[in-house]
Amino acid sequence: DKIQYETLDVSFLIDEDYLSWTTIHDWIRGMTFPTNSTEYSNLKLQMRNLPQTQQTMLQERPQYSDATLTIFTNKNNPNIRIKFVDCFPISVSSIKFSTQDNADVIITADASFKFAFFDIERL
Repeated sequence: DKIQYETLDVSFLIDEDYLSWTTIHDWIRGMTFPTNSTEYSNLKLQMRNLPQTQQTMLQERPQYSDATLTIFTNKNNPNIRIKFVDCFPISVSSIKFSTQDNADVIITADASFKFAFFDIERL
């Protein structure tokens, strides 16, 4: 009676401060509080960079967030926008560290998210 979607799997660049990776890691850790329940309460701290309207909406359920994916044409114009509702991460990949890499190597990671549903908008 209810649609069950596959996961939303994304690859992303890891910034030099590792904020993109650690934010997802801390989100997962906060939902599962492996060491203590204060990690769950720290999820609210992650909302500090959101606009005030989003903070108010997420206050009751800080573990969920909406995500938007914009697909561009070959001329780099926005073509399709997909909005995923009530996303939350279920996994984040490890980071490969190597002393043989030079400074030009771009570090990436993968993450998987569950979501309630999605809407497609043609632009």
